[in-house]
Amino acid sequence: MGAVCCSADDAGSATQSNNSGKRNKKKNGNRLGGTGEDGLSARERAAAAAEKRQENSMGGNTETKNRAARDQLIGRIEAMYAAKNQDPPFGLRAASLQALKKHMKTAKDL
Repeated sequence: MGAVCCSADDAGSATQSNNSGKRNKKKNGNRLGGTGEDGLSARERAAAAAEKRQENSMGGNTETKNRAARDQLIGRIEAMYAAKNQDPPFGLRAASLQALKKHMKTAKDL
């Protein structure tokens, strides 16, 4: 005959305590939707993570790079207008990077 390690009462109480511990445990897993601890929705967190990945892949801050590109284009466009003795457009410094690139093409034809 084999040896018995524990009595039936002890084995039953051990399984019951393990199951009740699982039921009382709070679930801290990821939930879809709603807001997290930071107060952002899932969509906002995903957008922020995508922006961070894009900045990291480009090797730095994209806002700084866009600012430098805009300043360079503004300087070149103003230089073209100055060479033709004309005033640059009024809202040139407020234009977006894409608008400045388009204006650069038209400024070459002056």
